[in-house]
Amino acid sequence: HSIKVMKEAIPDREDNDMRKSLALFIVGFMLLALTGCSSSNASSLGTEGVNTSLEIESDTITSDEENRSSLTSADTEETDTGNEKILIAYFTRVGNTDFSDDIDAISSASLNLQDGELTGNTEIVASMIQQETRGELFRIETEKTYPFDYDELVDYGRKELDEDSRPTLSSHVENMDEYGVVFLGYPNWWFDMPMAVYSFLDEYDFTGKTIIPFCTHGGSGFSNTVATLEEYLPDSNIAEGFEVYGEDAVEAQGDVREWLEKIDVLH
Repeated sequence: HSIKVMKEAIPDREDNDMRKSLALFIVGFMLLALTGCSSSNASSLGTEGVNTSLEIESDTITSDEENRSSLTSADTEETDTGNEKILIAYFTRVGNTDFSDDIDAISSASLNLQDGELTGNTEIVASMIQQETRGELFRIETEKTYPFDYDELVDYGRKELDEDSRPTLSSHVENMDEYGVVFLGYPNWWFDMPMAVYSFLDEYDFTGKTIIPFCTHGGSGFSNTVATLEEYLPDSNIAEGFEVYGEDAVEAQGDVREWLEKIDVLH
């Protein structure tokens, strides 16, 4: 097709020398085209192993059978955080629920015992991020505690969602202006962020900050929460996030590090 266009672009001439010149030009162009095609094919084969189409989209649902953590988003661009101060803010049941002393962490998919202390799955991932980035941990806490019983908690979370409530927070970041990068962690509650996370987002100005979400879940991944963050914080840069099946959180250190290396936020 390219050769045809070039022929049509050159007017017909009676001069034999012009015809000879044109013929030589066409032959040369065909040789160059063949060389270019060969190089292109070789390049495609060389990058096949890093095809970005293999990346998992942020709304992928991780089934219970897969029972593994995964990177999210097809965006492979690195997050340029430079030397900006990092905050790791997260919401979890622990710290927001009055658990009894004899709570059986093994019976709950969202709780773990680490060194004899009750720890939420989201908090576990937050701690892993802190180890890799040297950022500062901040737990989002509410004035009113959440139900101890899991079934009651499920109903309570649904009620908050239906009412679009904004629970009053008891913990606050005094120097938010100092942080250029904010990791935001939360469990997936009813395919959304807990309403306490919205209270956190409403409290501060995130203009110009890089927001990096991470989520623990029971099979629904991020659901639509990343898109919600992009809409809720239009003046912020929402970077590639990380989601992990709740019961896999304790073994996610390697996946967390791989994700942080990919977005270039390691210490």
